[in-house]
Amino acid sequence: MERQIRDTFRWSLLVIWVAAAVILIGLVPQLRADVNGGWVQTNGPYGGEILAIHETPKGVLFAGTSGGGIFRSTDRGDTWAPVNTGLRFEPGEGLSVRAFAQKGGLLYAGTTDALYASTNRGDTWHQVPIFGKRFVSVSDIMFVGARVYVGTLNRGVWYSDDRDSWQPVITTIGDRMYTATLNSGVRYSDDDGDSWRPVLPPARLDAMLVRKLSSIGTTLVAATQNGVFRQRTNEDTLTAIDDDSVEQRINAFAAMDNLLYASGSMGKEGSGLFRSDDEGDSWTRIATEEITRTVETIAVYGTRLYAGTSGSGVFRSNDKGDSWTSINDGLDEASATSIGTDGTKLYAGTFTGVFGWIEGEERWESIGSLPHQILSLAVLDGFLYAGTAYSGVYKIQIAE
Repeated sequence: MERQIRDTFRWSLLVIWVAAAVILIGLVPQLRADVNGGWVQTNGPYGGEILAIHETPKGVLFAGTSGGGIFRSTDRGDTWAPVNTGLRFEPGEGLSVRAFAQKGGLLYAGTTDALYASTNRGDTWHQVPIFGKRFVSVSDIMFVGARVYVGTLNRGVWYSDDRDSWQPVITTIGDRMYTATLNSGVRYSDDDGDSWRPVLPPARLDAMLVRKLSSIGTTLVAATQNGVFRQRTNEDTLTAIDDDSVEQRINAFAAMDNLLYASGSMGKEGSGLFRSDDEGDSWTRIATEEITRTVETIAVYGTRLYAGTSGSGVFRSNDKGDSWTSINDGLDEASATSIGTDGTKLYAGTFTGVFGWIEGEERWESIGSLPHQILSLAVLDGFLYAGTAYSGVYKIQIAE
C-alpha cells in the first residue's frame, strides 16, 4: 500500500502554484532537471505535495496534488498536463486530491470537496452525486469485489453496487448506531435504528473521520480518528472492533493472507506494531523489542513483511511478524517514509532519496538523492517514479 494512514492533509496556496504550473508545463514543455543518481525531474507537477500516484493498466499516470488538482502523463512521466475539466476547481482556492481507484474504464478521484469520476482517461470529470452539491472531503477509495467504498473525513464510509446509487455504511459503537445523511449531517440511534437524532455541534464524532480503508478478502476494515471498524460481507453495519477504540490512532495498515497488521496506538495496548489473526477481534503487539520507533509504512512483498520507521530505518519479517530483523546496511537515512516494489525488487523512500534492496548481498544501494521527502513510489514500464513533497515527480529508469 502505497503511504498509509498519515495526517498529510495539508492545504497550500494556489496562486503561485498555478502560475508556476502554467509557465513550466505550458511554455517550457521540455524542461528537465538531472539530479544525483540519474533521477530526472519530470515536467510537472510543480509547487506542492504529491499526495497520490495512480497508474492505469494502459500505462497512463495520474498524480493527485495538494492544491493543484490532477495531473496526467501519457509518456511515462516525461511531460505532465493538468486535467481538471469538470472538477470544482477555482484558481487561487486550491484543490487537493488524495485518492484514486479504478475498475475497468471507470476512474475515481477523491478530492477535498467531492468524489469525481472519469470514463475517458481524465479528459473530463463529473461529480459523483453521493451528497448532491454538498461538500464532502474524500480520504480513500477502494473496491472490494464489485462494490466500491468511499471513506470521507466528515461523513464516514459510503458504498455503491451499481455506481449510480450510494448508501452510507451505518457505524456501530457499543449499543449506539450512527449514520450520515444528505441533509441533516450525522445522526444517531439508541433503539436499533427505529428512531434517529442529530449529533449536535460542538460534538464531534471522530468515527466519521475515516483515514484509510483496507480489506481482508471481502471484509472491509476502516481506520478512523476514533479507532478501527470492520464490516463483514453478511453484516449491515461498520462495527467498532474494540469498544475501547476511542484511544486508537492508526498510522498504517497492511494485510497478508488472513492476517491484518496495523501500526499506531491501540488504546490500553499502548503504541507500536500490532497483528490480528481474527479480522481485528483481538490484537497482539509484535516487535516490542526490535522496533521502538513509530512505524510509518507497512508493505508486503512476496512472503515477507516490511516496516518503514521514523528514525530506525527498515525492518523485515520472514515469519509473518513473529520476529524482525533490521535491514539498514547501506541505508543512509534513518527514516523510511514509503516502500514500493516492481515485483522483483524492493525500494525505500526517505526524507532525502530512494534506495534499492540488493537481495543476494543483503544491503541497500542508493538510487540518488532528491530535494524533498519521498511521499510515494510507483513502478511502470521499467521506470521508478517518486512523488515528493513540494518538488513534483521524479523518475529513473530501472530496467531496459
